[in-house]
Amino acid sequence: MGLGEYDESREQDIKARISRIRDELSNIEKTEQQRRETRRESGFDLVALAGYTNAGKSTLLRRLAADVAVDENDDRHPDLDTTAESQDDLFTTLGTTTRRMELARRDVLLTDTVGFISDLPHWLVESFKSTLESVYQADLVLLVVDASEPLADIQEKLATSHDTLYERNEAPIVTVFNKTDRVEDAALAEKMEALAALAPAPVAVSARDASNLEELRERIDAALPARERERLVLPMTEDTMSVVSWVHDHAHVRTVDYGDQEVVIDFEARPTIVERSHAKASDLVAEA
Repeated sequence: MGLGEYDESREQDIKARISRIRDELSNIEKTEQQRRETRRESGFDLVALAGYTNAGKSTLLRRLAADVAVDENDDRHPDLDTTAESQDDLFTTLGTTTRRMELARRDVLLTDTVGFISDLPHWLVESFKSTLESVYQADLVLLVVDASEPLADIQEKLATSHDTLYERNEAPIVTVFNKTDRVEDAALAEKMEALAALAPAPVAVSARDASNLEELRERIDAALPARERERLVLPMTEDTMSVVSWVHDHAHVRTVDYGDQEVVIDFEARPTIVERSHAKASDLVAEA
């Protein structure tokens, strides 16, 4: 700033770097949005883990997830490790880690996101905007809290988390009291009662001991958007089996009955998948 050609050149370099970083963040956000849309088109329900750092989100993801990471085109997302790390540090999870979750009747992707931090600077929040979009665009949010912390701390973190989540999030929120192995049952019950206004009907689990995870899976299944049940009657053509295979890949198939002239498939799926199945069935009828 008027101190000479060298310093002015340095300033321009810094401005150029800031501009490049902003462009990179924008591209990341667009890429993640495209991935979410592709996953939904493939019939997946999207569940996001949210909460403060060290609440045990990464450990909970590893307990709930299947063994293999999921990507649209490969076994693993190009920007993800094979598993989320579990460490007692800030910023251990800087990116998003997405894994297939084990539910009997649904195809679910579970995403671990960066942890909330008190008084996070605005410029740093912007860096995590693309990560937080995974929370805002999810079908369900699991708000994970450390049940072993003092009541006042949990209350403050829940209030702040709600302010962040309800700002742009429209999905239902299920509060998960984690680390129950570190707190006595009586103390846990007292905390849950005192926080009932902020966390109605929470689920208490221990990701470390894998306790009560089945109840959490049931709550997730119940809280996700309702699926439609459909019964398609498909004429037997050269492309019929490819449609049946597509339904198997995108929906929960209850039964398939094969006849000489037609195939009847009974399934449950997201409304968008049901609509697309109708279009595919119409194409088969046109061919027959």
